[in-house]
Amino acid sequence: IFEIIVVDDCSSDHTGALMEKMAAGHQNIIYLRHDKNRGLAAARNTGIDHSQGEICVFVDGDLVADTRYLETHIGYHRAQSEARLAVIGNIQYAPECIADNNFAQFMNSRYLGKRSSADHAGVNLNDLSPVYFGGGIASVRRSDLLDAGKYDERFRLYGGEDIDMGCRLKRRGVRIVFGEAAHILHYDDVSFHRIKMKQIEQWRDCMPHLLKEHPEILAGSKYRFLFQVGQRWDSSMARLQNAAMRIIFNSLCFNLLEQWVRLTNKWRLFYWPPLFYYVLAGWTLQGIRSHSCGVSEVYQAKGKGPLDAAKVAEDQDPGTGGEGGSS
Repeated sequence: IFEIIVVDDCSSDHTGALMEKMAAGHQNIIYLRHDKNRGLAAARNTGIDHSQGEICVFVDGDLVADTRYLETHIGYHRAQSEARLAVIGNIQYAPECIADNNFAQFMNSRYLGKRSSADHAGVNLNDLSPVYFGGGIASVRRSDLLDAGKYDERFRLYGGEDIDMGCRLKRRGVRIVFGEAAHILHYDDVSFHRIKMKQIEQWRDCMPHLLKEHPEILAGSKYRFLFQVGQRWDSSMARLQNAAMRIIFNSLCFNLLEQWVRLTNKWRLFYWPPLFYYVLAGWTLQGIRSHSCGVSEVYQAKGKGPLDAAKVAEDQDPGTGGEGGSS
């Protein structure tokens, strides 16, 4: 027995009419609508507040779950019933979203389920770092979410709320694990420009607050060398590496290589991950150096991608999944 809770964060499309039609034929569907847009964190909190189940399974609106997704998530919790778990689903981009797009295929390769065994070296899939917590693909006991204080609604722009929740769950003894069998597809605009917007906005607007609350998340990351020298985790070697990184990311060199990646993005011959890592790091540095404008370009552009997950899911039986669910 499960319930499907769909939280509509003041959409302007046909979501309301679609959900009223679905709810009329399924008693386990609950449709909730915000009278104004309050952001992703607030939408998830509304779902948590209205849920009755022991375990909350989240599915963001641009995702389409496998027909056994809910069953698989619950199976992980039942297999370790004495443990406090947060299970992260096995997400990847829908193939049609990343066709003829080198950079998007590279981003897809960074999802846990798409990584090689070499990439998994040093990553404990049964006890993941909070940086791997993905709220839109997670299942967590409702009591643990409430104990952690639910999602921080101060994260209104792109990024931050997931890692913040992951850190607070870990501090309370919740173990984050990878649910390899829980498959889910991500339908999104993965154009070169949109990936750039996401990276810059996340590090410009959300990471400063996140690092203030959880500075430990940067300690093991190579991104720490992009920050000003003087942080408490810096050593003499780190200072030298920091200086070297700033030389490498001089404007002329970075702009030329960024344009090269953009212009060759459709040709598989030019698929070269080290260069893509370089470009991502450069965008990160741009975000660090920028000042917040208080407006999310990422969310303003949402829905302008090549595919809409709602359209893909519309013809599916609502008993197999939903935009937001709890069990």
